[in-house]
Amino acid sequence: MASPNTSSPSKHIMISYNWSDSKELAHKINDRLSDAGYQVWIDKEQMKGDMYEMMGRAVNNAHVVLMFTSSNYERSANCQSEANYAKDLKKKIIPIRVQKGYEPNPKIGMMTAGFLYYDFSKGS
Repeated sequence: MASPNTSSPSKHIMISYNWSDSKELAHKINDRLSDAGYQVWIDKEQMKGDMYEMMGRAVNNAHVVLMFTSSNYERSANCQSEANYAKDLKKKIIPIRVQKGYEPNPKIGMMTAGFLYYDFSKGS
């Protein structure tokens, strides 16, 4: 990705996460990236209006998608929609494990096979 503040205004880092187990970490990473000058799209207020249109635009305009994976992420229809759409559009995906002992189900495993991932499940 281009260095901070030099990328196209429509391109951003998208943070895809489940509110029930990743909210605090996702917001902390959002703040750090934003402070470093990157454009970040994150659902901070839980989307209102046409949620699928907003999620679709966020994925369409993403340069990279940070996917905060967990069991709750796998069970969330909205998270799955974002993940599937990002994969269909061949977006760069960076998996981030947020649940201790979590191993991705076959679907998420196939989406992220061979990718380097970050493990925040230990609180690092």
